Amino acid sequence: MYLFDTNMPMLVFVITIVEISLLYSQWVGYLSRPYEAKRKYHSCLLLILILYNIAEGFFPDSKIPVATGLQNFLGYGFGYLIAAYCPFYFYKTLGIPGLGFHGKYGPLFILVPLIVCYGILYPIHGDIQLTRKQVYYVPGIYAGFVYWITIKEIFRQYKINNDRGLLYERICIYMSVFPVCITPLLGGFLGLAKWLITTIFNVGFLIVNSIFMRQLVRQAKGEYIQLQELNTSLNEKVKERTRQLEQANEKQRNTFNNLVHETKTPLTLVNNYLEEYIQNNGTGEDLAVLKGAVNKLTRDMIGLMDIEKFNRGIAVYKHNQALDFSGILKESWSLFEPYIKKQGFEAHADIDDEIYIKADPQAIYRIINNLIDNAIKFSDAGGIISVSLKLTEGRIIFKVSDMGKGIAISQQKKIFDPYYQINHETTSIQGMGLGLPIVKKVVDGLKGEISIDSDPPRKVGTLIIIKLQPHQVQADELIIRNTGNPLDLSGQYGNFEITDSEYQSGRATILLVEDNKAGLSYLSKRLKVNYNVFHALNGSQAIKFLKREGIVPDLIVSDVMMDKMDGYAFAKVLSANNTFNHIPLIFLTAKSAPIDKLKGLSLGAVDWIAKPYSSKELELKIESILEKLSNQQKSLINNMLTGLNISTNSSQDISAQNEIFEANCKLFGLSKREIDVARLVKEDHTSQEIAEILCIASRTVTTHISNIFARMDVNSREDMIKKLLQFK
Repeated sequence: MYLFDTNMPMLVFVITIVEISLLYSQWVGYLSRPYEAKRKYHSCLLLILILYNIAEGFFPDSKIPVATGLQNFLGYGFGYLIAAYCPFYFYKTLGIPGLGFHGKYGPLFILVPLIVCYGILYPIHGDIQLTRKQVYYVPGIYAGFVYWITIKEIFRQYKINNDRGLLYERICIYMSVFPVCITPLLGGFLGLAKWLITTIFNVGFLIVNSIFMRQLVRQAKGEYIQLQELNTSLNEKVKERTRQLEQANEKQRNTFNNLVHETKTPLTLVNNYLEEYIQNNGTGEDLAVLKGAVNKLTRDMIGLMDIEKFNRGIAVYKHNQALDFSGILKESWSLFEPYIKKQGFEAHADIDDEIYIKADPQAIYRIINNLIDNAIKFSDAGGIISVSLKLTEGRIIFKVSDMGKGIAISQQKKIFDPYYQINHETTSIQGMGLGLPIVKKVVDGLKGEISIDSDPPRKVGTLIIIKLQPHQVQADELIIRNTGNPLDLSGQYGNFEITDSEYQSGRATILLVEDNKAGLSYLSKRLKVNYNVFHALNGSQAIKFLKREGIVPDLIVSDVMMDKMDGYAFAKVLSANNTFNHIPLIFLTAKSAPIDKLKGLSLGAVDWIAKPYSSKELELKIESILEKLSNQQKSLINNMLTGLNISTNSSQDISAQNEIFEANCKLFGLSKREIDVARLVKEDHTSQEIAEILCIASRTVTTHISNIFARMDVNSREDMIKKLLQFK
């Protein structure tokens, strides 16, 4: 039974339809999993087999308008193409290395005879039967040889891996495609019907496809099992790594807690001895600064412990006492108010009486003290700091406001994260970023709300609003009122009067750039004993000072972490300015990481001193740097004099005099205007003439000359000129 009016048996047609569906599924599988290369090779085999079935079923046919020779070639050619593809297919899918040569070059032994016989001999004699017999010899002999080699390799591989299942699979594949090898015998010599040969071909390859599908299923199952094992292993590894990280984190926490505990003990001793000393001997500015530093360090240690307890879910406060919120706030405000006014702020308070709350007294103190402290810390001089406590619509409303820089909306959530800080301009009070996070934790513990009203681009200042639940006092309930604020503010808001030195000639000049007023005051007092000392609170102020005052310091000592212009930016500006880039720079900073030190030194700093530092060590380094600088200047001028062969008593040419004059002006630290005045004095001009030449007042000329006399330690124009034209 054939398909319509063709030579294709219906059985072969059905098999072809099945093979087309198999080809589609294999190709889709390969596209979804391209790493499975065997699918690609198997799909190619199915495609050639389908083309073979179609060609065998439709060619040759006299009703098809195609040359008979070409139809014969197509009708028989795809069978040889299958035979040519088999060695390559075996090599790629069976995993037998010994078939490498045949996989690469074997197709030539089949395709070349096919092309010669059908392309050359058949057109000559035109006998298709003879051509079919001629084309069988070389491919048939080669096919038999390949299949013999293949069976030997299959058993050789079995001896190596001893895998009986793999052996059976390979033999089944081998036997299924064996009819391809004996095609010449079946058709050319035994004369079997064409449809029978085609059916044997297809059945054999369907068996190969079944084996191949079985391999894919087994492979997929193995991959699934492996994936499950990997997943289980990965989960175990994640659990183990998590456990290790938790242990490491716990160890770090314990180390941190032990460190804080160990620090609190010596702090307690220092604080107690210091208080006894102050009680017995009185206090002073230095002791106030020391007391403030100890108190700040103590508060920081307590803050670190509290935030760690909050993070662990440990209760820090017991909110079980009835408190007079109004009285506690008034008591705290009375302590803060003098310091607020001392810092140059206005202080406003609007506190209603008899507002009660159920809380821990220490928790309420933390809220009050942290918020007022922040308002002072981040306000600009001349602003207003105010507090308000009201009972509105059944809620306690506590507000603290300032007129500082404000908090950007993008930062208003971050400020409640521990250790997050907002840097502002020239503040001498520096924290650890724990105040607001602790306030937030306390407010949450009281089931209250905290919000921030601040928008720097639109308005000035910050308003922090806290809403809490009031407490209804019972008749016999004990109310805690003014128990004494535990916060000691002495030394925290010291009014440091930092003044520049009165310039003294013969002394080296140092510029200190530091935004911590306590540290700046201490260092300035120490250095003023031996040097002219000027100060600036940040890099921007330092640059303005250098340009405005016309003073060129011999050395600059600068902090790194400052507002407006930090130490790094300041160093870059100095290095780009020809007037100041020769000045030695020492960084004195709390940043101690190696990368920070390398950055500072790369910007031209001569030294990097990390805080805490020894003041004696700093003074010795300053002395050493200034001494080397002085020796270099002396050596430079002496070399100049030697090179010019000039003596102070001999007549000098004008060019040499000018070089010596300029060098000495720089040595004595004269400003540009003072150099112009000195040059005209050397040329014997009167003060009135100098004023007219420079277009300045005569009184200004007199002031410049007096300043030059003071810097050079001379009393007359003659002594000044002599010193400027020689070097001693």
